[in-house]
Amino acid sequence: MKGDDIERRAHRVLEVLRAHGLKLATAESCTGGMIAAALTEIAGSSDVVERGFVTYSNEAKTEMIGVPAAIIAANGAVSEPVARAMAEGAIENSRAEVAVSVTGVAGPGGGTATKPVGLVHIACARRGVDTLHQEHRFRGDRAAVRAASVIAALDMVLRQAARGRRRIDLPGRTPPTRAIGVDFSGAANAGRAIWIASGAIDGDMLRIESCIPAEALLDGARGRDRALAALVEFIAAQSDAIVGLDFPFGLPAKFVKAPDWVSFVRGFPKRFPSAEKLSALGGSPRKEPKRLTDADAKTPFSAINRRVVHQTWAGISLVLRPLLERDAARILPMQAPREGAPILVEICPACTLKVEGLYMPYKGRGVAHKAWRRSILDTLVARGTLAPPPKDIETTAIGDVQGDALDAIIAAVGAHRALYDKRLVDAPGPVAAIEGVVLY
Repeated sequence: MKGDDIERRAHRVLEVLRAHGLKLATAESCTGGMIAAALTEIAGSSDVVERGFVTYSNEAKTEMIGVPAAIIAANGAVSEPVARAMAEGAIENSRAEVAVSVTGVAGPGGGTATKPVGLVHIACARRGVDTLHQEHRFRGDRAAVRAASVIAALDMVLRQAARGRRRIDLPGRTPPTRAIGVDFSGAANAGRAIWIASGAIDGDMLRIESCIPAEALLDGARGRDRALAALVEFIAAQSDAIVGLDFPFGLPAKFVKAPDWVSFVRGFPKRFPSAEKLSALGGSPRKEPKRLTDADAKTPFSAINRRVVHQTWAGISLVLRPLLERDAARILPMQAPREGAPILVEICPACTLKVEGLYMPYKGRGVAHKAWRRSILDTLVARGTLAPPPKDIETTAIGDVQGDALDAIIAAVGAHRALYDKRLVDAPGPVAAIEGVVLY
């Protein structure tokens, strides 16, 4: 698992830094060049990885990257001041804009009462931005400590790269202060199957404050129609929020038969009075037509796939249309934002996980499935995407074997990410304007 974790993160680091036009330097002590090796194992990494320093000895730290000997003498090589000096020294002694450093006690020997085996300090510097630092106490043997250090270091690079992102301007309204994710269901027991995660936007970070099933809005009622009616009222009241829902907001263009997306949604219940009527549009799974946005985002299923067709039908008929008719929300980018109206966006949690390099088999009852759920949540926290959630929410997200609670949190993350995506407000192309747009 560790090797796969490292590879996924390495790919993501290269993608993100490349997109930002940033080069990276590494300064490694206890990992002995493993971070640089993980990155340069990937073809094409030379446009991101500028250089790597293996500063295993105290003398190397001073001679190669300028860590003052006095700082080492006063604090010891395994310390926050030295980790920070290593990262900042790597910046100063390279042409990179970002540098990550690691110094620690990997074991099996070398530990003390105050600096035990597994203690690792990681820092990440960036030109013009404050240096980040984290202290870790990893468990396991030498190989486990070193692998965990590489993973944590790559996550910190992603966190540093995300700092200072500029949100897009939303014409006609102030920026949302909250992000909400809805893991949707069109099933008969939708009240139990739908999960809603709500969080406060704190700069580049999202602080999840609640994660509940839809039945909590109805004092335990689980029926689909009552649950979706309650969901509509809940969304309409979120005037300060961007809400991400994980069902298709439209159909492939050849099935729309309307001049624009708004007209399509208004006429949807008449054309498709049931999910079965909608399902009749589909062919074999291999030949099911997909929307252009599904192909671009690599969503797992077509809007009319038998696994999601009830979600598509219920979402458009019983959620989007009522909100649209009341002008109680604005669905972007097909509509323009409006002050006082919540913003609704189509989110695909699987696509969000793929973008984050965290797409893994987390749904299930097995020990491994639970470990993957914990890994996803921990990684989003480590990267600064999420603030550490309250213990009860963490327990719920990790313990829900269906993965629905975690999907709601991921949908909230996707909704927050959408605020940095120009596709949220850019006029969609002629096809997307009638099919909808998946954000992640």
